[in-house]
Amino acid sequence: MIRKLAEGYPMVRLKLRSAGVAVAVAGLVVASAPDAAAAATSKIHADRMTVIASGLDNPRGLAVTPGGVVLVAEAGRGGQGPCLTGAGNQQFCLGVTGAITAVRGGQQKRVVTGLPSLGTPTQSEVLGPHDIALTKAGPLVSIGLGTDPQRRAQLGVAGALVGQTVRVGSAGASSFADLAAWEGMNNPDGDQPGAGPDSNPYGLVPYRDGAVVTDAGGNTLLRLDRRGRISPLAVFPTTPTPNPAGGPAIPMQFVPTTVTTGPGGAFYVGQLTG
Repeated sequence: MIRKLAEGYPMVRLKLRSAGVAVAVAGLVVASAPDAAAAATSKIHADRMTVIASGLDNPRGLAVTPGGVVLVAEAGRGGQGPCLTGAGNQQFCLGVTGAITAVRGGQQKRVVTGLPSLGTPTQSEVLGPHDIALTKAGPLVSIGLGTDPQRRAQLGVAGALVGQTVRVGSAGASSFADLAAWEGMNNPDGDQPGAGPDSNPYGLVPYRDGAVVTDAGGNTLLRLDRRGRISPLAVFPTTPTPNPAGGPAIPMQFVPTTVTTGPGGAFYVGQLTG
């Protein structure tokens, strides 16, 4: 179990690097001061921020164990292939550079490695482990795809876990719920403008005996039971948006990327839009 891995790993010295990405913890301050005070407020905010992990490969979602270990999903750097044709007809090449990093007491270590990662040659876009949730069904990780599920076949057997929610542990990763296959068969937002089959598993949160996950490509919120069976909770519609250049409105998709639970059992879903 990843919880045992995270809480039992030997301590390693944290090496701070001049990386462009980092995980940080800061005090939350809600300000309504005039612009004249903004600079001073920003300085206060900066003083309260502490870098707790660096050198991460495209960090995405977080989970925290009961023991206070922060687990970070790293989407990785892609790899040498095989490759598939993704968004914008770009080539995304497969690698096993996705990972989960555990952070505790100012120190960090990758506790799960070798997870699927898709990246463009310049790594300007990377899809891979997007989120992690510690559930009653085990530690689950969502793996992105970002295109028509049929294109996954271009990756062959090596890409079988792409577009899925996988269960991870000391023995590696295994299929838990194949969201891409479900989207390919159902495409529940298919009646919306420009909404062909598209799957990109993203946000993940524990729920009852399983989890709830967003599919940013399919514009859906899906429940996964303890056996990985999928059932839809919400399908998000396309919204007409004013065209800044004039002319017809632009169809804006919801693109749900994050989910959490709130009071009364409601799900709060963050949207990227696009």
